[in-house]
Amino acid sequence: MARIWMLLLVLFSCLSVVVAGPGLERGAFEKAQQEARDQGKFLFVDFYAPWCNPCQWMDENTFKDAEVLGILQKDFITLRVNIDDMEGFEMKSRFDIRFLPTVLVFNAEGVMVERKEETLGPKKMKGMLTGVLEKNIQQPIVHKVNTSPSMAFTASAPDIKVEKKEEVISGQFLVQLGAFTHESNAKKQSETWSKLLQKQVSVKKEERQGKVLYRVISASFGSKEEADQYKETLKNTHQLQAVVL
Repeated sequence: MARIWMLLLVLFSCLSVVVAGPGLERGAFEKAQQEARDQGKFLFVDFYAPWCNPCQWMDENTFKDAEVLGILQKDFITLRVNIDDMEGFEMKSRFDIRFLPTVLVFNAEGVMVERKEETLGPKKMKGMLTGVLEKNIQQPIVHKVNTSPSMAFTASAPDIKVEKKEEVISGQFLVQLGAFTHESNAKKQSETWSKLLQKQVSVKKEERQGKVLYRVISASFGSKEEADQYKETLKNTHQLQAVVL
């Protein structure tokens, strides 16, 4: 009986490699890079924290999607990094991780070729993974961390903030936390919600019939179902009343 339970435990661990994962061992990133190099695969690194609600949402939705798991298991070496661990904290600083969730993808040569700093639903994650595979990206992405991690928070930071804002509101279905007529109020509230959710919250400016409205957007998704699920997560976890646009 003990042997059967042990086999079941091993099987469960294999199926949940992306979702769970123990504390990061010293040198785990380098070992994963070497494994990716030896197998000619991409390295998928997911940064998370136990207290990160968007991370938990991805665990329950994105990383339980059969197609996402299939792609990761076939064509990627995967590594989960808890930024609260000692080794994870060092990697957080090394790669300038400022928002959660953050996903990094490296090619077999160890070059960072993709970086996502947002909540990724199953559809968006599949699009990102298949895009990397189809293009067989070999060139590094335009991001300062690729060349000099120690140069984080330099004068070029404002440009990065603009890039992140466009990413967050790029999806077809937006999850809105509030709408304001004054930009200062919208920005102030977005900062409050960013701290609460431990992720970036953007302000989207709209003009209609001569009137300006500033929408505070928490996340964007490729399908209404994903957006509705995230809306419910915000309600149940933080008692935030969001709307899907």
